[in-house]
Amino acid sequence: MDIKKCQSLEEARGEIDKLDEQIVKLISARNSYIKQLAHFKNSVEEIKAEDRISDVIKPCSSNSDWRMGFYSFPKSLLNWQL
Repeated sequence: MDIKKCQSLEEARGEIDKLDEQIVKLISARNSYIKQLAHFKNSVEEIKAEDRISDVIKPCSSNSDWRMGFYSFPKSLLNWQL
């Protein structure tokens, strides 16, 4: 992803707003699949799938830009969405 060089605070905020909109749409789509998972699981604990966290993170962790973003990402969203 190319990051645009912004010339003002407003422009930078506008770019962040565009990304946030995409993130919300992606999380919503992901949540739809998570709801489908419930049909294949026997308990709430199985749906949480704590062991999946490293499976999801590991393929991306070699990207330094991704790692920097991940450390500022709310972990509660990861736990909620896995």
